[in-house]
Amino acid sequence: MDMTIKEEIARGHLASEIVGRSNEISLNNVNAKQDCLNTTNCEYHCNHQCEKFPIGSIVYYVTHKYDISFGVVIAHFAGEVMLQKYDVNSPRIINGIPEKDLYTPSRWYKLPKGWTYNTKLINIEYEKFDYVQGVYHEKNLIMNNPDNIRKLIDNGVLIKVNDKDYCQFETEMDKNGWRIIRKYDMQDYHPSTVTVRFDKVYNTYAEAKKIIDDIRAEWKRQAALSDREWSIEQMDKTLNHWQQIYKITDDEKQKCRDWIMELKNIEDVEIRLSQGYIQWKYQKNKRWATIELSI
Repeated sequence: MDMTIKEEIARGHLASEIVGRSNEISLNNVNAKQDCLNTTNCEYHCNHQCEKFPIGSIVYYVTHKYDISFGVVIAHFAGEVMLQKYDVNSPRIINGIPEKDLYTPSRWYKLPKGWTYNTKLINIEYEKFDYVQGVYHEKNLIMNNPDNIRKLIDNGVLIKVNDKDYCQFETEMDKNGWRIIRKYDMQDYHPSTVTVRFDKVYNTYAEAKKIIDDIRAEWKRQAALSDREWSIEQMDKTLNHWQQIYKITDDEKQKCRDWIMELKNIEDVEIRLSQGYIQWKYQKNKRWATIELSI
C-alpha cells in the first residue's frame, strides 16, 4: 500500500532526486532547518526559507509557460527550493491487462480473421477514481486548496511524476504477426523534481495567480500602445539603464533624449547601449551610429 506524504516524511523516503544534490530527509526529525544541506554557504540562506516553506508543505510556482503549478517541498538549497512533482494517476487497461502487469514487447499474436489496415488491434481503457473527474474538470478549484491536493495524493489520485508511465501503447507488425510495444516521445519531458528560486515560490495559489494576472495586465497595456509610444518607452528604458550604469547626469540623459526625439519616424528608431555610448539606427538599416553630444 502506498504511504501518505506524512508517512514518507516520517520514514525518510522523500529525498532530493537531482544528481549531485542528494539530501535525504532526517529519519528522526522533520524540522526543516535540520533538513537543509549541512554546508556553511547555504545555512544562513536556508533558515528563512525553511521556516517559510517547511519540508513536506505544498507550494505553488509559475512555470515558464505562465501556468500555475504545485509541488511538495523536499529539499532546500541556498536561495532555492526543490519540489517533488505530481501528476494525475490514470492507469490504463490494454486489452484487459493493467498496464503495470503488461510486459512489453508482448508476445506475438496472430492477426484476426478478416483483418484490414483499419482493424483495431488494441483497446485502451482507463481505471476509475472517485476524484479523477474533479482533477480534470475542476483543476483550478482543486489547486486552490492545498488540503484537496494532499487528500488526492494520500488517496493515490495524484502520484509522483517518476512513478507514472508516460508511454504510448502501439502495435508493431512483421512476418511473425503483431505485438504490443511501448513508445516514448523524446520531446515529451516530465521532470520528477524542479528547483525553483526561493522568491518565486508561493504558499498560496492566490499569490501565484497575482503574478500571472500582473503579467497579463502588462501585456494588455503594451498591446494598447501605439508604435510611437512603444518606441519611446523602449528608448527611455535604455536611457535609464545607461544613466544607472555610467552615472550619467539628468541633464546629459535629457540632452540625449531630446536629440533622439528630433529624429523622423521615431516609431522606426532603435537604440542600444554599447561600450558606454548610446547608439541608434532605423529598423531597416544594419549599421548603428553613435550619439556624441556636444558640451
